[in-house]
Amino acid sequence: IDMLFKGLIGTNFAVIAGMVYMFLPFMIIPIYTVLQKIDPALIEAAEDLGASKGQIVRKVIIPLSFSGVISGIMMVFLPAATTLVVPKYLGNGMYLIGNLIEDIILKQGRFGYGSAIAIILSLIMMGLVFLVRKSNNQRGGVKNEQKV
Repeated sequence: IDMLFKGLIGTNFAVIAGMVYMFLPFMIIPIYTVLQKIDPALIEAAEDLGASKGQIVRKVIIPLSFSGVISGIMMVFLPAATTLVVPKYLGNGMYLIGNLIEDIILKQGRFGYGSAIAIILSLIMMGLVFLVRKSNNQRGGVKNEQKV
């Protein structure tokens, strides 16, 4: 087996393929959930109004599934940025933020610097969550729906 993948290990493709394999389910699940909640009457109405299959996908399904895509991005971004295993074993010395934090804290013993990087990454993530919630509120998200 080592001979089959010898040229693959240590490349950018290996790291990307490993991360896709690891994090794709976290992206698919929110999109699938949102697609399941789309009212079939909307698709039927678009068909009744003469929309083609492509127009239905472009004008109805994709806009309604956008919240699932954003949710998936939020669920994948931080774990993908801080993963240690994939770049360590498939990347052959490649660094992601998680590897940088690990090296700074464990090998160099600079706990303050490593913690500062981790906190900055957390602040970036909180900022992204804030922007997504703000855009949901402006577009009439769950917070603005009227209960019947």
